[in-house]
Amino acid sequence: MSSHTASTPPARITLSMCEAAEITAIATGEQYRWAHTALAAAGWERTANGVHTRLFGDRAAAERAVSTLVHFARRHRTAVVTSTRPHLGDIAGAIAHQLPGPWTPTIEVYSNPVWQQDLVPWLWDSGELTRAVQAGQVTHAAKLTNQAAGIDLLLIERPGHSSGYVIGAFAPDGFDDNYEGPYSPAGAVLPQDPYRAAAEIADRYLPGYQQALHARRTAAVAYALSRIRDERTELQHLTATGPDPAHTERFADVAWYEVLDIVKHAPPLIERCRRSPLPLENSTAITRLEVALGTGTTIVNGWHSLLTGTPDAPRAYRAEHFPEAKATRNRAIHPVIDTWLAHGDTLLRHAAPAAPGRAPVLAPAAVPALPPAASTPARPR
Repeated sequence: MSSHTASTPPARITLSMCEAAEITAIATGEQYRWAHTALAAAGWERTANGVHTRLFGDRAAAERAVSTLVHFARRHRTAVVTSTRPHLGDIAGAIAHQLPGPWTPTIEVYSNPVWQQDLVPWLWDSGELTRAVQAGQVTHAAKLTNQAAGIDLLLIERPGHSSGYVIGAFAPDGFDDNYEGPYSPAGAVLPQDPYRAAAEIADRYLPGYQQALHARRTAAVAYALSRIRDERTELQHLTATGPDPAHTERFADVAWYEVLDIVKHAPPLIERCRRSPLPLENSTAITRLEVALGTGTTIVNGWHSLLTGTPDAPRAYRAEHFPEAKATRNRAIHPVIDTWLAHGDTLLRHAAPAAPGRAPVLAPAAVPALPPAASTPARPR
């Protein structure tokens, strides 16, 4: 179904001023290639992120550049509009510079109106950002990435308003949650001034994001332990009359995948618990969990290395000895599972209060995997 209406030209060029002596142009619309053709004919340079730019020495030069662009745009049935906002890349750069920690801003352009829908399954946001991407027109956005902290944020111009921005997050590494998940944080509406916007992100949005992430990690570990307990109970029931290798292997397979979640998500919970004094008994229990976690991490890393291959262990060799290697892995991981079943609830009791406003959830429902992205026209390279 076409999204083109009488008020939406099939091709459009939006001009914005940069802080430097530069004008940026963003080509959008179902026939955005017409806009690209006009920009190229007028001598505008296309950057790697899809934004076209043109340097100018003075106001007269800028007016000539825009006038020439308008001439070619008419020939290629493209509308030219001037934004009242500064270039989003400048705003994102100023915000990134003010935020604590290393943040890298990058601009993305969604020239075809359907491209923005690719963002929806990956958004971890229960606020205005998701609504804007789903129902509004988002022609471009800025990603703010803190690789060290594993955080990816998305910044857009607030739709339907002449000023202001909206920011939200992508799902953290290790989770396939999206905007429908119960733990997704609400995005924030930001003021036009980038310094005030950065303060809003640092003082309000990021603490809320960290709180939501802590709650999600706690739920992930709780769910993993609950699954292992349920499978162990089922195994004991099935093998009450005698051991059955098939049932034992099923338990080992289920427990292994839950251990992967524990290894990934438990370390920040332990680190957070260690920031506050603990009773001796609980401190001892968490120390045992730390030791078991270290052992589990070594086993997991070794298994992944075996699967990805090394010069000394080609794939054919691994395939031939896979059952034996898997049995060795399962034997090695059993003590780790036993320790976490014995002491894991101690960690959860101390971790849950660290996320104020969230009730402890020790056995949450499984979160469905992300739906596949909608089929969309391929972006030109």
